[in-house]
Amino acid sequence: MLAIGLLIKAGAIGVHVWLPGAYAEADDDLSALLSAVVSKMAIFGLVVGGYVAIRSEATLSVAYAVGWIGMLTAMAGGMLALQQDNIKRMLAYSSMSQLGYIVTAVALMSHLGWVTALYLTANRLMTKGILFLVAAAIVLRTGAETFADLGGLARLMPLTFAAATIAIIAMSGLPPLAGFGGKWLLLSAMMEKGWYGPITMGLVATFVGFLYMARLIQTVFLDAPKSMKPGVSEAPATLLASQYLLIVGILVLSFFPKLLIEPVSQAIDPYFASTLVWQGMSFEMIYGYWNPVPVMLTTAALSAVAFGAMVLLWRARRKSSQFSDMQQRPLGFYAFFKPIFAKLTPPLAWNFWRGLADGAMSLGDMIRTVYTGNGQTYTIYVLYYFAALYAACMSTR
Repeated sequence: MLAIGLLIKAGAIGVHVWLPGAYAEADDDLSALLSAVVSKMAIFGLVVGGYVAIRSEATLSVAYAVGWIGMLTAMAGGMLALQQDNIKRMLAYSSMSQLGYIVTAVALMSHLGWVTALYLTANRLMTKGILFLVAAAIVLRTGAETFADLGGLARLMPLTFAAATIAIIAMSGLPPLAGFGGKWLLLSAMMEKGWYGPITMGLVATFVGFLYMARLIQTVFLDAPKSMKPGVSEAPATLLASQYLLIVGILVLSFFPKLLIEPVSQAIDPYFASTLVWQGMSFEMIYGYWNPVPVMLTTAALSAVAFGAMVLLWRARRKSSQFSDMQQRPLGFYAFFKPIFAKLTPPLAWNFWRGLADGAMSLGDMIRTVYTGNGQTYTIYVLYYFAALYAACMSTR
């Protein structure tokens, strides 16, 4: 029950319906706080709960199911993010996706899994903070929130563009920043457990994440400018300072991971901290001596093949589709694949909770026919009750 409550707080698949609206409709600066800090509290609860369960030697038959929930959350969040036209809603679903990896890491119920969860949590805290602050700066300077109204900001807001690019690299798992080390550790921990199904889903979810982040960079910063108000300038110094302070944190986390992991582990439990080893090496040694080249090349090759296949499919459909109205433009790359992703992610959760809410309202309407709020009516109910009770007593004599 504790895990269910924390998964709702984290925005896991099926109970995520509160998340996009909350993040998208909040004030722009508050959205960064919601995504970067508040959503991570659920992860802290899961880690502590998992640790207590391990120390109590409780049966953890649900751990594998929670691992699947995490990876399904990562996949669904990424595919929903790819369908969004609003920047903040896209980042909200991206937060849902990234939290899915952390939930899976916690569900591994191992030291390596928990180290990975803490490491990914810190990395996501900073990357999501930067990206939501970037969105705040874009909305502040342009007055626009949708991809259709943005473009060409790399020249107008170069420092914001640089911060967004660094955050995306760190989040997507490209070396040498923290995201790559975190995902490498996660894959290693899952391999150690033999979780091959979640591994496959995690790799696909990572590729989907690359697609929606590439769309953000291309559409907002690199494409030709669209309908924006004139005189767009760089973000205010306060927003830029916040973004670049978080970038400093990403660099420290990437190259000196023990500075974070050791004090956090000591705060949880000294014994827990002293056993943060894997295959005879401490966490710092693992991060310092692992060879990322084979994994990096394999991941890059698989992503390139998948992306190339999507491009070929898109071009083939463009050639085969002859429009009777020659003025109608063929669909762009993302517009072409958007209906496909929409079919793969039907709004089952939305429909379920909307139906539940409608049912609760209908039940309330029925109850209000009895509980009218009228004191005289309640007096009559009491009289009827005593009359029925008296009749029942008389009938038993």
